[in-house]
Amino acid sequence: MQRRDFLKILGMGAAASLVPSVLKADDRDENKTTPLEVPVLMYHAVDRKDSIYSRTPERFRQDLECLYEKGYKLSTIEELVSGSFSAEKPVVITFDDARGSQFRLEEEGIITHNCAVGIMEDFCGSHPDFGKTAMFYISFSANAAFGQRNSVEYKLNWLLDNGYEIGNHTMRHTNMSRCSIQEFRDTITECQDKLEDYIGERISLVKSFCFPYCAVPSDENRWEFLRSYFTSATIGGGRSYCNDDLFRIPRYGIVSSTRIERIAGL
Repeated sequence: MQRRDFLKILGMGAAASLVPSVLKADDRDENKTTPLEVPVLMYHAVDRKDSIYSRTPERFRQDLECLYEKGYKLSTIEELVSGSFSAEKPVVITFDDARGSQFRLEEEGIITHNCAVGIMEDFCGSHPDFGKTAMFYISFSANAAFGQRNSVEYKLNWLLDNGYEIGNHTMRHTNMSRCSIQEFRDTITECQDKLEDYIGERISLVKSFCFPYCAVPSDENRWEFLRSYFTSATIGGGRSYCNDDLFRIPRYGIVSSTRIERIAGL
């Protein structure tokens, strides 16, 4: 994602803070548990320095520690969509773009301890009551999800085998508000087909979509097509979206200036 495009879409103020309202679960089913507030966090890279798209491994660990200390439990996008949570105080973690720093393997096939998955496996393993899950929105803009071309199939299936979720983030990180209707459809279906090549019948588990650049279309035909594939979609920061619209799920963008304790203190 290019910074200039991101700023154009969100506006300078929103891009600087990336602090949307939290999603408020409604009473779609009176028999389901519906917490009043569910923070959804948006990460990109977990890398050497903090930036608008990166969190250092140390700070990512601190984020998890803070959420745990405040009583949060990890939950899924699927639980959010259904309105039914196993945790009394749920939080949803999402990662965009399938960047290499999110899931990296050593030559021996061991998960790198400082990538996002390695950190989560370590922290959640030592804090089993925290839960263990996150949503990874996959794009193939660099021709290989997570940056290691020969391990894409292994990584995607490993995530599903170990309690994580996978979502569609378009084939090549396309701006969905600017492209043609044909490109809109193609970039979704190509990504879905590519994922199916790797995970087979489990493509039925890919139910959530993430808008690149937070660019939301206005054409109803595009919305109809999107809803024919998915049950939800996420955006980034911004307070102007309805909290009960599952195709405009607002997220807290975690950037260098983000103080996770402010989010955890909700």
